[in-house]
Amino acid sequence: MALFASRSTPLLGIDISSTAVKVLQLSSGGGRYRVEHYAVEPLPPNAVVEKKIVEVEAVGEAIRRAVTRSGSRVRNAVAAVPGNAVITKVIPMQAGLSEDELEAQIQVEAAQYIPYPMEEVAFDFEILGPVRDNPEMVQVLLVASRKENVDLRVGALQVGGLTAKKIDVETFALENAVSLIQDQLSVPPDALIAVFDIGATMTSMSVLRNQRTIYTRDQVFGGKQLTDEVMRRYGLSYEEAGLAKRQGGLPDSYEIEVLEPFKESLVQQVSRLLQFFYAGSEYSRVDQVVLAGGCASIAGIAEMAEEYLGIPAAIGQSAGEDELLAARAGPGAGAGRSGADGGLRSGPEELRSMTRIDLLPWREERRKRRTQEFQLTLVIVALFAVGVVFLIHRHFDGLIADQQARNDYLREEIRKVDQKIKEIERLEALREQVTARIRVIDELQSRRWQMVRVFDELVRTITDGVRLTAIKQSGDQLTLEGFAQSNQAVSAYMSRLEQSKWLVSPELRIIQARGNDPFAPFEFALMVKLGNPGGGGRAATRRQRPRRGPRLRRERRHEASGHPQPRLPEPRWLAAPGEDRPRGDPRRGGDRRRLVLLHHPAAGGARGGAGRGDSAQGGVRAQAAQGGQLRGLPRAARPA
Repeated sequence: MALFASRSTPLLGIDISSTAVKVLQLSSGGGRYRVEHYAVEPLPPNAVVEKKIVEVEAVGEAIRRAVTRSGSRVRNAVAAVPGNAVITKVIPMQAGLSEDELEAQIQVEAAQYIPYPMEEVAFDFEILGPVRDNPEMVQVLLVASRKENVDLRVGALQVGGLTAKKIDVETFALENAVSLIQDQLSVPPDALIAVFDIGATMTSMSVLRNQRTIYTRDQVFGGKQLTDEVMRRYGLSYEEAGLAKRQGGLPDSYEIEVLEPFKESLVQQVSRLLQFFYAGSEYSRVDQVVLAGGCASIAGIAEMAEEYLGIPAAIGQSAGEDELLAARAGPGAGAGRSGADGGLRSGPEELRSMTRIDLLPWREERRKRRTQEFQLTLVIVALFAVGVVFLIHRHFDGLIADQQARNDYLREEIRKVDQKIKEIERLEALREQVTARIRVIDELQSRRWQMVRVFDELVRTITDGVRLTAIKQSGDQLTLEGFAQSNQAVSAYMSRLEQSKWLVSPELRIIQARGNDPFAPFEFALMVKLGNPGGGGRAATRRQRPRRGPRLRRERRHEASGHPQPRLPEPRWLAAPGEDRPRGDPRRGGDRRRLVLLHHPAAGGARGGAGRGDSAQGGVRAQAAQGGQLRGLPRAARPA
């Protein structure tokens, strides 16, 4: 059996027969196949019985030796189970189903065609094409075999140091080989062709139509019968008989007495198999007979079969005749590498028509691989998603950290601003305090001369018949208490005060007759507000305008009548006993609010004629202090 490998994925074809193991590696190029490596290694007796592996270790060691002798370095291999170990069935199925749906449907349908439990069966299927006259249905080829047949070959390959990549069926492998040698046959591709694979102990027949197998049958007959006859007739061992059969050295009577009867028996077995086919089908004749296998290389076997059957017969060769003969010449001669091209031609149509069956659980492995790929994809997507989430998290963490840094910076700046605001508030409070102090100082400065003016006004506004006994100050208000000669005197005094700019808004609080002095029996108390015309102080004094109004007119009237208005003298500051300068003297820097008014000459001259120097009768003595009293009106100056 020849199994092929593509240039990209080279494979070794392993043919396990009852007597030998064959190893073949092909390469394709230019529409033809080329033999790269091949070898044949004999098997121990009974290692394989009727194409069923009995001794896995022995078969595996034979495979290892054959691979080593071939010189191939390929470790992926293809093997096949015999046709009598498989069950094939063409099942009509609904068209349009996916491969997974079709597999699930076939698992349900296969139970009625396979007499074994499905868990003990290795199966595969292939869509052959649409059903004739029903395009909604397709024909599906179902191939099944017990798993032990597959496992035995996989185990033998593993012992031989190879990895099983595909387990084919010998029937379909033969079918594919026939499609490659179609140009060597004398019939068209749609002809009815019977292919006979004559092995050591088993002869298999496959009937093909349109390069598809329609009938198969096996018969226990093969080259081992010829070997047994040589052993019996010439007294040789099994190995010696096999070697002599291939290399020669037997007596001249071998061909007449042994070989020719075997050839006749072989042709009869072929005819018997054809009769089974004719009896079980609608056909009564085949168009071509193709002989293959070890016994097909016997000289004259094709001509004898054609003459006996009356059907064109040919030898099916998967390589050049020289290579096949060299392979059969002996184990030593059959190993190595061939540089000649075989007789196989591979075209696109032939490759498309090949039946591709693999009894290994490749669909399950594909599902597992897809599941693993899907899981790997999920893991990659999950890792990618985690990475994206991590990057987004890092990004937002960075944004949050930046914002927190900004917030911290703003808090620090706000704290600094708050400190500055507090400092500004402190400075503003300090400024308010300084401003209040300045205001107080300005007010004090503005009222520096106020008391002097006030006392001057008190003297200027005093009228006849009024005597002040106390002066009290509370803020900008003065309370004047004293005695008056009459109510009219108090009224005249208040009129004087109303005309004053320094003592304004006089308000009488009380007036009553309770005094003991007959010249001033009425006690009164009135309040006036301190004025400050022009802001007071020296500037106000300098800006003070000349006296005008009623006072000036009275003075002028007095002057015209010959009795001028008495003028109070300017106050003089007196020195206390033991002091060289008076305390209120500006040059001394003493208290300017204490003054003494001495001697009013006009008063003395008007009342009683007292001299200028008479202070007891004609003078006026007044002493005042802040919150103090003004006293000392002379009796002569009082009104009667």
